[in-house]
Amino acid sequence: MRIYGQVSKSVGNFDLALGVLNRSFYGWGGGAPDADRLEPYVGLSTELAGFSLGASAHFDESDTNIYDDLFWQVTAGKGFAVSGNATLSVTGFYAAYEGGAADGAAVYGVAAGLDIAVSDSVTVTPHVTATLGDTSTDDDEITAGVKLNFGF
Repeated sequence: MRIYGQVSKSVGNFDLALGVLNRSFYGWGGGAPDADRLEPYVGLSTELAGFSLGASAHFDESDTNIYDDLFWQVTAGKGFAVSGNATLSVTGFYAAYEGGAADGAAVYGVAAGLDIAVSDSVTVTPHVTATLGDTSTDDDEITAGVKLNFGF
């Protein structure tokens, strides 16, 4: 499970985000981390020619030793209006790890999600992600879930 806390601010054509991510693995073994990971992060995003572009840096503040220094990610995506309250988003990503047991590892993939505005401040997003490369299980991974966003 991933729990995010984030604040963001628009600065000109860019959005700056600062946040904390907690990844809980609930005893998932087989080489994957058994402990929770706490990751403060900073991100920058913008829109260019109809595409959303982003970059973020995550810092592992836990004792897992997965990456001691930095996990960084770049993204490019496109949204398509499906109805008045729903948008289909497709995003490609590339991420790399520096330091710790995962030093030099990289993953890439594609994610798709359907953002459904339940109200002015609540969005529900069922999503699926295909991740390739140096994954935690050494196999390509397909994951699915539901994200719940609250805006204040």
